[in-house]
Amino acid sequence: MTVAHLSHCVRRLVAERERLAQQYAAQNGLSSTDFRALIHISESELDRAPLAAGGLRSLLNMSAGAATYVVDRLVGTGYVRRDADPTDRRKVVLRHTALGDRTTGEFFSAIERRNRSALSDVPVDDLATPNA
Repeated sequence: MTVAHLSHCVRRLVAERERLAQQYAAQNGLSSTDFRALIHISESELDRAPLAAGGLRSLLNMSAGAATYVVDRLVGTGYVRRDADPTDRRKVVLRHTALGDRTTGEFFSAIERRNRSALSDVPVDDLATPNA
C-alpha cells in the first residue's frame, strides 16, 4: 500500500465518520456541533481530564458565547451537567449524564461494528503494529 493510497483511505474514513455523526446527531435531536461537543466532553471524561467550558471552546474553535450556548443546550436537553471541579471548587467542569454516555456509547459501538466488518478479512498479523 502506498502512502498516497493510505492517505486517501484515511480521508474517506474521516468523511464517512463525519457523515455518520451528522446522521446520528439528527436522529438524537442534536445539532452536529452539539454532538461534537458531547463527544469531546465524553472523551475527556474517559481520559480522566474533564473539560471546562474554555477547553471545549478551544476544541470546537468557537467564541466563548457560542460555547456557552452549546453547553446550555446540552445541559437543557439532559446530555451534560455542570459539576464543581474536584481540584478547584471555584471552577466548573462539564460531565456527560447517563443519557450523554449512552448516546456517545451507542455511536461508537456502531462505528466499531462497521470497522470490524470492514476489517474482517484482514489477517490479525496485518493489523498489528510493531512497538516503536
